[in-house]
Amino acid sequence: MFQHCAITKCKRESIAVCHCCKENLCLSHLEEHHDSPISQLNLLVDEIDALEARLETTDTHQTIEQCRQKLDKWRVDYHKMIDHLYDDKCHELDQRMTKKITKQRDNITLLKSEVTKRIREQQTTHEDVKPLIEIMHDLKTQMNDIENTCLQIDINSLPIDNNLIRIRESNRHQFDLSTLPLAFRSISTFAKQDGVKLASNDRFMLIGEEKMLYLVDKTLKIVKQKKCNATIITDMCWSSALDRFIVIMNCRLFLVDERTMSIEYMHTNIAQQCIKCACLDTKLFLLEGQWRSSDYVGCKKGPSIIEFNLLPLRQLIKEWKSPITCSAEQWIYDIQDNNGKLALLISESMDCVQKKLVTRLELRSPNTFDCLWSYRLDMGLPMSCDLGKTCVFVNDDEVLIIMNKNNLALISTDGSVKETYTYYPQPVNIHLFGSNTLAITTATEVNFHEL
Repeated sequence: MFQHCAITKCKRESIAVCHCCKENLCLSHLEEHHDSPISQLNLLVDEIDALEARLETTDTHQTIEQCRQKLDKWRVDYHKMIDHLYDDKCHELDQRMTKKITKQRDNITLLKSEVTKRIREQQTTHEDVKPLIEIMHDLKTQMNDIENTCLQIDINSLPIDNNLIRIRESNRHQFDLSTLPLAFRSISTFAKQDGVKLASNDRFMLIGEEKMLYLVDKTLKIVKQKKCNATIITDMCWSSALDRFIVIMNCRLFLVDERTMSIEYMHTNIAQQCIKCACLDTKLFLLEGQWRSSDYVGCKKGPSIIEFNLLPLRQLIKEWKSPITCSAEQWIYDIQDNNGKLALLISESMDCVQKKLVTRLELRSPNTFDCLWSYRLDMGLPMSCDLGKTCVFVNDDEVLIIMNKNNLALISTDGSVKETYTYYPQPVNIHLFGSNTLAITTATEVNFHEL
């Protein structure tokens, strides 16, 4: 009994069975069936050739170069730290001996002056000479001590091992907000009125709250702290050019040294009060205005952004005014740097019924202030709040932003919302510490999440 060909709609009688797929096939379809794998292999060869060509043209130079630049910066920064410590200790060596020599010289000069005076007056008794001889004896003893002084230096080796720098792989186009892990470390804060401000470099994070500054290392331990006489800290940023943190306290600029936590007033020729700051290389951008966002309500003049040069001389370069910054009816809540560009958080309008802000996020060229891209945000935040740092660029193409109180949103630069995430308690500020630690502040603490 014959069997039909297994191919649908074929009525011909089968003449053979394929040993691979166990199907009965007619002569025509048997030939097609035989040629099919060869056709697939030919297509596979074409795909292999295309993939090989793609591999040959893949440019890994940019990826490697960016990492090398980071390594070079790390090396330069730590060389600066070593040089700074070396200079301090050299100065300490000089000061130790100079202080002894200066004191001895002053005492000798004083004794010599007294002896000369008594010789000139010719009124000296044996009782007058005796104390002078005792002083001379003491000076000789002190001179012996100086000549026999031996300075010793105890130097601990630097704890450098291969684990100090880790190289890991990641996909630059993938940031999965849905898998944001729980905080692996939290630091309690006590800032009640205006929240906590954050800034960081490759080594440390500076946390600013009411009248206190805390320095946190890469292990997220508080290694130093400093009390500051500030009613309000409105913003902070890191300046690689000055090798200092710039902190705005009471609308005045201060420099904070991570090594000593010393606070130094930063002298400028800027007359305006400033509330926000961002550093790009040797330039500092300052947002002028009052210290609370609610003070802008009803303001008819768009705020200015001051461009200030840090090196080689600290001087005002330019003041960017409305309508270049924004229209006269709008105001700017925050500025921050993003890989050599400026990010501005601008209020478009206010919903006076619900008393909510309608804002937009813009990326600007620091040279021309041209808008590179813009995205409208319905942040749902009250008009009286201090927005602070509500967004962070996780890579060149994506920005993480606080929206609608408890919602975090991942937005691409084409304006599309890629993911949202509900965060409790309500986030206030967000900051990227290094490349793999996300800091999120709430009303009572700073939470650290590993990316």
